Amino acid sequence: MRNLVSGCRRSLVVALGLLLASCGDAPVESPAPPEMAPHLPSTPDGQVHAMSLQAFIVCDPPNVFTSCEGYVTGGVAPYTFYFGRNIIEYETGRQYSVTGPGTGGWYPYGCTPPSEEQPATFDEQPTLRVRDALGNYSPLVTDSYRACHAP
Repeated sequence: MRNLVSGCRRSLVVALGLLLASCGDAPVESPAPPEMAPHLPSTPDGQVHAMSLQAFIVCDPPNVFTSCEGYVTGGVAPYTFYFGRNIIEYETGRQYSVTGPGTGGWYPYGCTPPSEEQPATFDEQPTLRVRDALGNYSPLVTDSYRACHAP
């Protein structure tokens, strides 16, 4: 009986030692870090960041003072927001895009809604592209076109 108890204690000690080693109490050699992929930029501390930078734009309904907010996921903060607009002029049919300077995450648009007295003269579509701290740009995102009257 004594040998049975002694054998159980030894098994318990061995099991406990294996458990502690698996929980991190015993030093375990870790494999060497993989070489950094050349297509993923790294920060000065050597960390590689996922570059799934995606922008989102949310605009007020068209009114006298339409504004839009920009949101971003992924990339590395801080971010610069480049709001712009696609414009289609009714009279000439001219289509062009304008991009403003880098700003924070909010931008006012001056789209005056048309009325019977002042019919629409152009369509405007708010746009947004975001740049992260590493110089990566998001794909261009847009809100819906809105009819506007040029004051």
